[in-house]
Amino acid sequence: MAIKKSSASVDFTEVGLHEAAAICGKSVTTLKSWFNLGCPVIERGGKSKKWRISPAAVMAWREEKIAQDAVGDTKSLDFEEARRRKIAAEAGMAELDFSLRRGELIPIEDIANQVGEEYANVRAKLLAIPVKMAPLMLGLDDLAKARGLLEDSITEAMEELTADEQYSGYESEEGAGEAPEESQAAA
Repeated sequence: MAIKKSSASVDFTEVGLHEAAAICGKSVTTLKSWFNLGCPVIERGGKSKKWRISPAAVMAWREEKIAQDAVGDTKSLDFEEARRRKIAAEAGMAELDFSLRRGELIPIEDIANQVGEEYANVRAKLLAIPVKMAPLMLGLDDLAKARGLLEDSITEAMEELTADEQYSGYESEEGAGEAPEESQAAA
């Protein structure tokens, strides 16, 4: 790897094509395509000529290109087009505000708070299962009865996840598809 060196340290102001690709974290092919799009290059290489590239200039060009692609071409944007886009954005915001006021939309903060509360309640109930169930299961010799008690406790905890409390019940692999009452009756 031929990198132009000063007497003190490596100087990244001018490197070859492969070194520039390594420094930029891109492939040689990517760099060549960028050069065809206008990325600055000190000197293009060839069969008997080495590439001379400034990695700093390449990275600065890439950052500018990313920003320009995100914003779009503002040079060709005339006043009327800008005005039209502003009016369309304002209309969109007014529609969102109207939908929010009509109750068709819910602020994300409200949803996040509700989900957070539900998760906290489920976590608390799940952590309480061993404490709650240990005394009830202490003298049990019947595996089906123990399983039924645990399923009831888990179902109760899972009901905390539903705002409308319509949890369909715990379904094990053996009792998949059965209603909670049926699986308890079978136990």
